[in-house]
Amino acid sequence: MHDPWSGRPVINCNTCGEYAEYDCLQRKTAHAIIAATLACNVSKEDERDPRAVAETILDVLENAGLTIARASR
Repeated sequence: MHDPWSGRPVINCNTCGEYAEYDCLQRKTAHAIIAATLACNVSKEDERDPRAVAETILDVLENAGLTIARASR
């Protein structure tokens, strides 16, 4: 489905009839995955090494089927 005004891809809500942009939903999904990863999987040693934290987050996102892409503005 596409927004009739902007032509951007959207997902229709079957409950309320409103719609959300697909990219926004992807961002919310990624945010939830990152928050859960930080809460559960990051050890005290990792907190001192930002690269280790980033690697853990990227692995979890990849395992969830998401990829990182620069947003177009």
